[in-house]
Amino acid sequence: MRAIKSFDLFQKIIVESEYKSSFIGSIFSIFVILLLIFLITKETILYYTPLIVKDSIVQNKYNTNQASHFKFHLKVKFYDAPCTIISLDLENLLGTHKMNLRENVKFFRYSNKNELIKDDFSPYQLNLLEESLRNQEYCFVDAHLDLHRSIGDVHFSFHKFREVYEEIKTRNDNKGIFRRLNMSHKISIISLLDDQLIKKIKDNFGSSNSPDLIEFLNKYDNKEYNFPNFYKEQQDKNNIVNSNYEYFMILVPHIFYNEYTKETIFTYLYSMTYKEKELKQDDEEMPLLLINYDFSPITMKFTLVKKSFLHFLTNICAIIGGIYVFFKLMHNILTYFD
Repeated sequence: MRAIKSFDLFQKIIVESEYKSSFIGSIFSIFVILLLIFLITKETILYYTPLIVKDSIVQNKYNTNQASHFKFHLKVKFYDAPCTIISLDLENLLGTHKMNLRENVKFFRYSNKNELIKDDFSPYQLNLLEESLRNQEYCFVDAHLDLHRSIGDVHFSFHKFREVYEEIKTRNDNKGIFRRLNMSHKISIISLLDDQLIKKIKDNFGSSNSPDLIEFLNKYDNKEYNFPNFYKEQQDKNNIVNSNYEYFMILVPHIFYNEYTKETIFTYLYSMTYKEKELKQDDEEMPLLLINYDFSPITMKFTLVKKSFLHFLTNICAIIGGIYVFFKLMHNILTYFD
């Protein structure tokens, strides 16, 4: 009992320079020390835990040079279209219309046994083109595009080689080879952010519990993209009906701002719908794969807030002073008549 009383931080002054310990004071002292350790530890953990603040803002407020363009990474497999005749085009409301893009776009030619064919040929070599269709070769496209932040579309077509398409149709309309030439496809990836920036966002913002941010990170972590598989699987290729495929993307702008480094990362998260339109046999329209994109008027902003050490120190002092004064008052009340 005497050992416990000697630990009393709330000793009463009996005479000048003399103190009296009490059992209640000792219990209060032990409780105060444990509470201080708990609260100071918690405050320290909070100080070193990243604080991420989410805001919803109007996009035009952050219409900066960094946001004038965005990255568009697309991987798509065409089951019945040789690489040489596929044209990748883009168009937007600013009047930009580019056809048969080849810069930062790779076309991989595969046999029906999934073997890479390194040789290539001109689309005007009709015999080789027909042989490619006859052998059921397929094409895998990996495109990295830099698109302007304007409503527009990216599409795959045979428009650049219309005369070749018409010649194949004329020569093979009754042989079934022409019907193998269509836009049956499977999109594997549509990404709007490169791997380096994804890693930077994960490192700085990955500890957040925000559902919107978790959805964003999961979108880029998920390798199993839920795109439809538009593949005509009829055994008799002569019965294939060509179709147009159209996707509609709504891009939601996302801003990631780090107050420590003053760095801003601007990208998008998207939602998508799609439809398929079958073409009539006598239709003059050529098959098309069209990806439309539009922008949400609302921007999501995530800010990694820089914490002040002076604010942390003030909170520690407030915890120590407040707890001591409070329990000193409680002790005096309980021991008033002692």
